[in-house]
Amino acid sequence: MLVFEYASNGTLYEHLHYGEGCQLSWTRCMKIIVGIAQGLKYLHTELNPPFTISELNSNSIYLTEDFSPKAKEFLEVPDVMSYVVDPELKHFRYEELKVIFEVVNLCMSPSSSTRTSIRDLCDMLESGIDTSISAEIKASSLAWAELELSS
Repeated sequence: MLVFEYASNGTLYEHLHYGEGCQLSWTRCMKIIVGIAQGLKYLHTELNPPFTISELNSNSIYLTEDFSPKAKEFLEVPDVMSYVVDPELKHFRYEELKVIFEVVNLCMSPSSSTRTSIRDLCDMLESGIDTSISAEIKASSLAWAELELSS
């Protein structure tokens, strides 16, 4: 059994498919991605025996109050990477998108012997993505207001 804090923001699926997507800024999306990677790293490398999730999808990703934890052809053509970003997102950081694409490509390696470990993938995400409050403020002119409302 997994025990986690109350997920007052429901699931990622709800935010993506039921009109709540506007709450998902680029920095929040990056925080969710890093959080998922950290959770998988914990399940795969820090539990004894390791635990594998049989079906990981947006319905199984619960979002806490602070929002803590497309298609393959876009991964193969770097010039069109930005097309996979939700058009509702007004701001995103291209360099962080490149980090995500690199991690996704490493995950899709057909050979398990050459596949990168979740520990290394998580390290790549944590070092290549800025999820700090200052990153949120830089990305959006209204982020300071959101910060005030949430505190």
